[in-house]
This record gives sequence, structure tokens and C-alpha cells, in this order.
Amino acid sequence: MRQLFIGAGLPKITYGAEVWYIPPHMPAGKKRRKGSVQALKELGKIQRIAVLAIAGALKTTPNDALNAQVGILPMELTLKKLCQRSILRLSSLPNTNPAAYLIQDAY
Repeated sequence: MRQLFIGAGLPKITYGAEVWYIPPHMPAGKKRRKGSVQALKELGKIQRIAVLAIAGALKTTPNDALNAQVGILPMELTLKKLCQRSILRLSSLPNTNPAAYLIQDAY
């Protein structure tokens, strides 16, 4: 079940996250986090359902313990890893690629 979730479930629910996901952060002097806070919360709920099924644990088990038991990163770190992987891929494009110019311009 773990392999199925990692191989099919995660790519399905994180499809296109490189485009729309903004990592949650706390601006200076503010009380609320900015970024894709609600989306992260909803994706975390989906991951919790999957991890509960994989581990066969009780519903009252904390998320951190479940993720560690099953060996899956928390959703926030999974999305961060996904975005970093995309940046690395775009950064390593040859200069002849049209997208390489946009990345160099953004840098």
C-alpha cells in the first residue's frame, strides 16, 4: 500500500504543484501565515487517510508518529521537495532551451 501511495497517489494529488504551490511562511509582524496554507491542510488530510490505511493505526494516532512509522515525509516537506526538484531540473536546462532564458532572467 505504501508503494501504491508513493507511486500513484502522491503524483496524482501533487500534479502541477510546482505552478500553484506557495510554501507557507510567516511575514514579519503578522499573525497569520501566508501562502498555500489551506491547500496544504487539505492535502495533509488526504495523506492522513492514506497513512492510516497503510499503517492500520487508530484514528487518534498523531500525524508525526504515523508518517515516521510508514516512512513518508510530511506533506509540507513533500511539496517542498517537489518544488526544489523542479527548480533543479529547470536550472540544469541547456542554454538553447527557451525556458532556460526565463530561468536565468528570474535568477
